[in-house]
Amino acid sequence: MNLETQYKNQNMAEKTSLEQQLVAFKGYTADPQGVAAAAKERAGISMIEGLKDIGAAWGRRKQKIDTQNEGYENNWESTRKKMDENLGSLDIDYWDKATQLAEEIKPIYDACPTGQEGNKCRQKEMMKLNQFINHTSEVKKTIGGYNELTKKIESGEISKSNYKDPRKIAILGSIDGNKSTIGGVNDTEIANLTEKMKSASAEEKTALRKKIETLKKSNPEEYGWDITYTDHSGNEVNERVTLKDLDDLIPKRDDDITNKMMNAKNTTKLDNSNYKEGEEGGHAFDENVARTNSQDAVNEENLVSYWHDDFGFGEPLNTRITDHPALVNMTYSDLGLDLKYDTEPKDGILSKKEMDKIGDIDMDKIINVLSDPTNPLHTEKIERLSLEIARDDFVNNLRKESEIDLWGDEYWNSEDLVYNEVTYDNLAAKQTAIKEHKSTPGPKETLPVFLKRGGVVGAAAKKNIFWDDGAKEWRVQEMSGDEMYNKYLESLKKTT
Repeated sequence: MNLETQYKNQNMAEKTSLEQQLVAFKGYTADPQGVAAAAKERAGISMIEGLKDIGAAWGRRKQKIDTQNEGYENNWESTRKKMDENLGSLDIDYWDKATQLAEEIKPIYDACPTGQEGNKCRQKEMMKLNQFINHTSEVKKTIGGYNELTKKIESGEISKSNYKDPRKIAILGSIDGNKSTIGGVNDTEIANLTEKMKSASAEEKTALRKKIETLKKSNPEEYGWDITYTDHSGNEVNERVTLKDLDDLIPKRDDDITNKMMNAKNTTKLDNSNYKEGEEGGHAFDENVARTNSQDAVNEENLVSYWHDDFGFGEPLNTRITDHPALVNMTYSDLGLDLKYDTEPKDGILSKKEMDKIGDIDMDKIINVLSDPTNPLHTEKIERLSLEIARDDFVNNLRKESEIDLWGDEYWNSEDLVYNEVTYDNLAAKQTAIKEHKSTPGPKETLPVFLKRGGVVGAAAKKNIFWDDGAKEWRVQEMSGDEMYNKYLESLKKTT
């Protein structure tokens, strides 16, 4: 079988829900933007250093990147269409370029001498061809894999993340045959070393020359794609990417976050049910357990997804972060913000009132640094803060679910401040009234009646009020809430 026949045969084979989160700065002060209250003390002073390096042209840059991403996403759809039309195979441009490479190898193969030396020569050229055939198969497998992944996303089998990395989107939008070129695996490194030789000493040139020769001896051909895109710093990037760069180009939403929230929520509801009934093992929201749950649910691997995706308990975090306490009390220089906002008071420190006045463009700059690991200012320090804020958000969503389940839907309803025919000045005041009412039995109220109106027996016991099942009445004991509740649980054991 000659060289052309082998390649053609290989060629033919290849073608076969919650409301938005609320933040409490003191007590239960409502924050309709929605993120974790607990971050104020821990994260409030650890915010971003170096944000001042982000340019004032962020808004225009963001719009340019969005338009750029849309164009490359359309290109990817075109590439997919060609692949489907070719029954899953690469488009014709790939095969044309591969055939051209085979034609370049053939004269060398044919020119090999007879005898043992000629056999080595022919084997070497055949090896080059086989390496490239295998490489082409890997390219087809990789691009085909992304096509299948996109189909699963379209069918709803897999959820795509809302996160957009300009570089990865540019790569995905450039991997069709028309944009591909063939070059050696080591060509870029060889070119860089050759450039270094121009300014190297005689001794350095000798070492560089040997390295270049070594690279040339093992420099198999591969497909590559020249991509151009604008990064988050506004730089126009031009680079050649190869198969090794085609990794994780389509980020997926981590639906395990939703599953872990639901599991934690169900456990919390069971605790609440026992607490409402005053049964052993019942307790109100456990902050420490919730923290442990958040550490299990949110980690470095799924942090980007947590910031950018909707998991059924609120809009994506990057749309709800604007009033997070970690941003308050930072200096304007830390945040890279215009001092025009510094008015209440004029001290160079960002206050809550000033935070409300920050423009969308400046806020977008801060959010992008926190939520996008490709941003040049997303340092290890920012990564830690980003993770802490995300875990706080998980805890506070879980806390809110617990409070709604325990105290009723009206507890977090900030649109209606009326409770028991009384109108309160704010949500915090209404919440205090709800807790007081549902933890205090009436003097002639029986246990069944108290429970039916939403009363919480465990909360009543914390106030030294417990139900005497023998006397069929409520009694008040002069001891601490915890002591009274424990005594109440002991009485349950005796009656059972």
